[in-house]
Amino acid sequence: MPRVIILLIVVLFPCIAEAQISYLPLVQSISTAANVSSNTCVFPRNATTGNYVIVSIYWFSSTNTPTVSDSQTNTYTQKFINTSPSVKGAVYTTTATANNQITVTVSISGGSFLNLTCSEFTPDFSLTIDVQSDNTFSGSPSTATSPSVTTTLNNDLIYCSVGGFDSAGLFFSVAPFTMSVLSNGADSSGSEFWMAGQSGSTSCTFNVRGTSQGTLSIIAFKSNSIAIQSPATLPDAALSTAYQYTLLSTGGAGPLTWSITSGSLPSGLSLNASTGVITGTPSVSNNFNITFQVTDGTHTITKATTLKVTTAFNTPTIVQSKGLSANSSALTFTSNVTAGNTIIVAGDSGTNVTNLHAEGEYCTDTVGTNLQLLSKLDFQSVISNQSRTIAFYGGVAPSSGADIVQCGFNGVTGIWELSNVQFFGNENVGAGLRGTSASPITSSSLTTIVPNELLFSTGATYTTSASNAIQSPFTAPPGNSGWFSSTGSNAATTVTGYTSSFAFTGNGDTGWGISGILGIRPGSNGIIAPPSATNQTTIL
Repeated sequence: MPRVIILLIVVLFPCIAEAQISYLPLVQSISTAANVSSNTCVFPRNATTGNYVIVSIYWFSSTNTPTVSDSQTNTYTQKFINTSPSVKGAVYTTTATANNQITVTVSISGGSFLNLTCSEFTPDFSLTIDVQSDNTFSGSPSTATSPSVTTTLNNDLIYCSVGGFDSAGLFFSVAPFTMSVLSNGADSSGSEFWMAGQSGSTSCTFNVRGTSQGTLSIIAFKSNSIAIQSPATLPDAALSTAYQYTLLSTGGAGPLTWSITSGSLPSGLSLNASTGVITGTPSVSNNFNITFQVTDGTHTITKATTLKVTTAFNTPTIVQSKGLSANSSALTFTSNVTAGNTIIVAGDSGTNVTNLHAEGEYCTDTVGTNLQLLSKLDFQSVISNQSRTIAFYGGVAPSSGADIVQCGFNGVTGIWELSNVQFFGNENVGAGLRGTSASPITSSSLTTIVPNELLFSTGATYTTSASNAIQSPFTAPPGNSGWFSSTGSNAATTVTGYTSSFAFTGNGDTGWGISGILGIRPGSNGIIAPPSATNQTTIL
């Protein structure tokens, strides 16, 4: 019997500047697949009021329209449907109306092999379609590409989904996409996303394994109105020390222009009007009040900010850390954490023969830290159609106390409590790396933005029983045995390129992945958390 395989791609197309929001907008996701005509997605944790739910559906046999409902009684809107091919597909969306767990139910009269992928996203875009298209593929290709579409706005959420025909098949992400959820077994499904670029032509490409035919869809959800996403307090600069920060924006159409409408940058710093990048070496220390403006020629927005130039950067301090010594989805800090300190979490999905990531991907802790996804990599088995995920999450502890970190993964490979950290986010993350070469393996290079950044990296072999160790100058947290995967940190005192290396033995599968390097900024003005979707200034 045919089986359906689903993969979703989500792409947020920002303006010219490299990073537009300080975190990845995925909150949680879950997938499920079975040879049934009615199936459910049960989100692993409570949804947040106002967040979006996107449901991708692929099935066989019936040309009837899906019926979609959920436990919050939200109303779902159809964004795409094609019941003509052998592999039929549809996408539905809604907005969460309560802070509780959501169970999504999809029924198709006469349908079979019903596959669902359900994801929750922060509302950093709208649910209005800018442009949409779909196509099919056949002939067991090694790659499958969606139609090309041309967006009219910056920061459209480009949502691509694909359904395949064969039970042994699987789709894998193509860099720079980031997988959000993937499962395989009797049926398979998955999703991925990527943030990049400005308005223009785009398409989605998938690596295909063991799949003879399928259906692809690409949907561009319109971005929100133009907004400045940078926090009101910018990351600190230090006297006579090279500085770099990219102002963050979303929305608009085409190239953006940045300017200063009030105040001025300290002597030695300058603003690139095309990219929003602040660079230079400040020659005076003080607090500077600066109002920035960005425009696409039609819409304009401003935001008042403060930039502090200190005499020198602090050195980030690891207050405490702990590593995984056995397969566990939870780790407990040895001592109480302190309110205002930064929490960093490294997670590893491990491997599962039947439904790799169906448990969902997210992290929470007992002190209530809003742990946001900062970086993520999926890599695949060489000898089987399976995949594995390694990821980093970060947040600011809102209160002090005993803290247990729990993730929707098979393994929490490392946890850190940090002080003297001012700004964290995905503004400085090296590209992930996948491969099959022999030990040792080395990541791609990441150039730090300012001195005294604290760097993190995780590497994993596909064989969970392999011995794996992060190499100097990175240091593994106490207890990290390297059995599940290896993770560690490195204090980067100078601005230059850095790599991480891992040595392993016993990797019978030969597949491996490195999540890249995550850089955390130092500071002396207190922590600046990533801005929320509502942290915006009114349009002029």
